[in-house]
Amino acid sequence: MSYTITVRVPDEVRDRLDEEAARVGLPPATLAAQLLADGLDDPPSLPGDGEGGDGPLVASVMAAFAGYAGPQIAVSRELCLTLARQAERGGVGAAAAAARLERVMGEVLPREKPVSDMEQLMGVLSQPVHTHCVRCRAAFDEAEGVA
Repeated sequence: MSYTITVRVPDEVRDRLDEEAARVGLPPATLAAQLLADGLDDPPSLPGDGEGGDGPLVASVMAAFAGYAGPQIAVSRELCLTLARQAERGGVGAAAAAARLERVMGEVLPREKPVSDMEQLMGVLSQPVHTHCVRCRAAFDEAEGVA
């Protein structure tokens, strides 16, 4: 099943879409649908985007979001990238963008990186075994060599 979505874009965006569609040999609507689908998982990329224009703040945001997934994370990542780019451009509003970026990232991302499934399993397996069953405790002590 597919849906029709109407989007109003500036002339320069439509021109870029037409040029890129011609370059890759796709109809503009097909390319727009692909870019939209890709943008739900990763930041969208068109020719000229991010080529040398992103600085260390944007790189830090991307690194901070690495390992996280989900629709809310994707939306938060895009908000943070927009704020980071605004802060990196400087000028009016840069300081406010940097302050909001810090606040949003503090609210969205946990203080610690996500733990992999293997790290979680190793954490569980490294915990001591506690049992109240006398027979189980005796078998465990025997296996451990405890007298």
